[in-house]
Order: sequence, then C-alpha cells, then structure tokens
Amino acid sequence: MLLNGKLSLRGIADVEAFTGRIVERSKLYLDHSDREALHAFLVAECWLLSTRYSPGRISFSTWAGATLRLRLVDWQRQRFGRTRWTFKDGREHVRERAQLVSLDADDSLRDRLDESVAARSGDPAADSSTDLEWLLEGGDRKAARDIAEMGL
Repeated sequence: MLLNGKLSLRGIADVEAFTGRIVERSKLYLDHSDREALHAFLVAECWLLSTRYSPGRISFSTWAGATLRLRLVDWQRQRFGRTRWTFKDGREHVRERAQLVSLDADDSLRDRLDESVAARSGDPAADSSTDLEWLLEGGDRKAARDIAEMGL
C-alpha cells in the first residue's frame, strides 16, 4: 500500500488500485522495488493528469488509463534506457541492454577477462594495434611530443 488512505480523483474511486491494475496488466517482469517505484510513479502521474484534465467527450478514467500506459513506457526508458529507435523512413535500430556479469559467478567468464587483460603488456607500442596507425600519423604532433616528454 503506497498511500495511507484512498485517493479519489475525478471519478476514479481508488487511484492506487487503478494504477495497480495498469502495472499488473503490463506483465513486466520487475523485482519488488522496481514494481513499487513504477506504481508510485503512476500514482504521481495520475495526480498531475488530474490537474490538466478538462471535461469533454471522454471520461477522466479513460483518458488517464491510456495516458498512464504511455507513461509506463516513459518510466521504463528512464529506468532501463532506451533500446529501440524507429525512424520515419521505416528504418529501425535495436540496441541490446548492457548486462552486468559477476566475475565470481562463472569461471569461464573470469577466464575470458583474464585472457583479455593478460594479453596486454602495458607497453603502449607493443599493445597498440597496427590497424589504427593512420590515426597517429595525422594526429597532433604537440600532444605526441608532450606525451614523449612526460615519458608515457
């Protein structure tokens, strides 16, 4: 329960229950704290929507329900980052979410990290790729001179 009592807004008898149904119908897999954060966000958004609502052809509950489902997507993007972009010409770009990996969870992951770190000697000349030599050729001579003078 988020609120101490029932909050009623413009014909919605219980805003907490109303927004709770929106969270349930979304079928998002969220842990308890994320679910509570989303629910609190939707209650606050419903309150803000009630200040902007002007009675007309559509009831507040219908308008707020549709708008809160859109705000649910806004919350997801704010919380987890955006993963999909669609452009006017029909192109679509999808980016996978970054996943955190525990180094002590799986030996094969730790071995891959050890291999990638152990492959470097720490010598910039030895560790640099010949594929990127063209970058250094046209680079800033002053910066190269400063780096050489500092002994890096």
